[in-house]
Amino acid sequence: MKKLLLLFLGGLLCVQCSDDDKAIDQVFEGVTYGSFLRTVDFVQADFNIDEPESRFTAIVEQQDFEDGGLLKEIEVYAQYIDRESDNGSIADTEVFLDLIKKEDIDTGPAGLPRFNLEYSLNEVLEALSVPVSATSCGDQIVLRLLIRLQDDRTFTVGSGASCIIAFETYFSSPYRYAIPLVRPIADDLFTGTYWYSSVKDGPFGPTFGPPHLVEITAGPSQNVRKIQFPGPPESPTNGRPRSFYFTVGCNESFFWENQLRKLNANCSELANDILLGPDVDYAPLSPLEDAVFELWLVEGYLGFDGSTGVGTVPARIRLDKQ
Repeated sequence: MKKLLLLFLGGLLCVQCSDDDKAIDQVFEGVTYGSFLRTVDFVQADFNIDEPESRFTAIVEQQDFEDGGLLKEIEVYAQYIDRESDNGSIADTEVFLDLIKKEDIDTGPAGLPRFNLEYSLNEVLEALSVPVSATSCGDQIVLRLLIRLQDDRTFTVGSGASCIIAFETYFSSPYRYAIPLVRPIADDLFTGTYWYSSVKDGPFGPTFGPPHLVEITAGPSQNVRKIQFPGPPESPTNGRPRSFYFTVGCNESFFWENQLRKLNANCSELANDILLGPDVDYAPLSPLEDAVFELWLVEGYLGFDGSTGVGTVPARIRLDKQ
């Protein structure tokens, strides 16, 4: 499948998009038009393992060249990722979860289809045929979305370049949400002023530059935290800070998928921005001890290494509370 970026972006300037812009309107003539699902916001970004009715909720907006006129339906699939095998192994088979018809989607404030992607832990586990007793804190549920257009073209995971699928961009269209099962922590834990340092450098040196102070604040749910790092000096956005997210699990920290170290000015097929994501192994921590902890990540996540040829390389950072 052709990447969505090659289908409709050409000369789109990501950094000039406001929340009210329709990115699809900024394309050049003479290209084939596709579609993407923009993550507008997260209301709840994890599941409480002790509350089967706890809900994951993301606000999602569909865009195409005809302001949603090309949309037919959106398919939702679910998969269980068993990261703790002490209580038995759960198959990671993906199953169909839901079909969202165009006629069931409301029109948002920008005149585009907008809906809440919202499911309880219990209804996803039932679709997966996974009993609550088989789940463990730290396991994950993955939701994958697929857009089907009126002409039956489809767009899903693998349909976009790094500046399309990355969070904290205008598009924020990963087509996929990895949702950890957690136990809630206190609001004040893992927040405040921290001293950042690199424990394991990435392929180009310390991932977020030399050691410095950073602020960690609460994110879009009780266990999610946000760090702001200054952008690289060579960034077209002149070093403007970027936000990065992680989730505090029961005994690990989860660095989020699909995060950009920097955003190039021109989101085109030539702008192969370096993508960050979680390492295969997550950094251990105690959810009640926030004085010192680490985040384990990779640069070149999903192979998006900025066309440097370095591939996917692990990196680790340390955060000391001040």
